[in-house]
Amino acid sequence: RQGTDLTKLAQSVAREYAQDQAVGVRLSMGAANISAEVSPAALTDALYLILHNAGRFGNGATIDLSVAETGARSSITVRDRGPGFTEEAFSRAFDPFYSTADGGLGLGLPHARKVIEDMGGRIELRNVPDGGAEVEISFPAA
Repeated sequence: RQGTDLTKLAQSVAREYAQDQAVGVRLSMGAANISAEVSPAALTDALYLILHNAGRFGNGATIDLSVAETGARSSITVRDRGPGFTEEAFSRAFDPFYSTADGGLGLGLPHARKVIEDMGGRIELRNVPDGGAEVEISFPAA
């Protein structure tokens, strides 16, 4: 792990994802330099998986990606424009091989969770009141 600028990392992953998948990603950065002690390669992989889910369940609509620092935590939040999580999906989202997507393997969120928690972070899922789902990744601020 190393001190990593989450703003730059999120911008890079968003650009790569948008080019690969032809899905728009709208960025919102809370500050020019928001850092955390992470493995940049591992976090890049986990964030790409989360963006992939957002694009799939948001039916290709623009994804919102924000980076912020709140108190002693740095966070990256991904929001889609889909129907949100069902009750079952909330309870099983991190179960390996559980998927609500046709042809999905059900390994993206479980893998992302393990990677993030191995770096001392946490991942939280929630529905947004006006529609869509959010996945928030957070780490102690560096």
